[in-house]
Amino acid sequence: MNYNGQVDGYGSRYTIFLLPVIATLINLLLGYCIKHPDITYKNNFKNSSISEGQKENIIKQSKILLRYYQILVLLLFIFITIIFYLFTKKPFTLGIGFFVIIMILFITPAFYFTYTSFKKV
Repeated sequence: MNYNGQVDGYGSRYTIFLLPVIATLINLLLGYCIKHPDITYKNNFKNSSISEGQKENIIKQSKILLRYYQILVLLLFIFITIIFYLFTKKPFTLGIGFFVIIMILFITPAFYFTYTSFKKV
């Protein structure tokens, strides 16, 4: 697909099974990062001047953000899979508006959680 969402090439019909596999792998990776913050953030706070309270707040906010991303990625892949399934024989474009909405859904929470995680504890 090009940036307008128009098809510029076709793959095998079996590539539709690739989307759930990718979504599952992303979900597992995000789940691992949520369950093991000690490994994920091990080197991030090594030489920083962040207090212990701020460190815990940052980890808590990061877990919330990663859970949000887990749900958002899952819903996004379900939506794309359904769209590909329904419109494989018909011309269909997602349009630039779809990508703007997706970027807003991903970037806005990142800014919000970054702002709230560095509040004074």
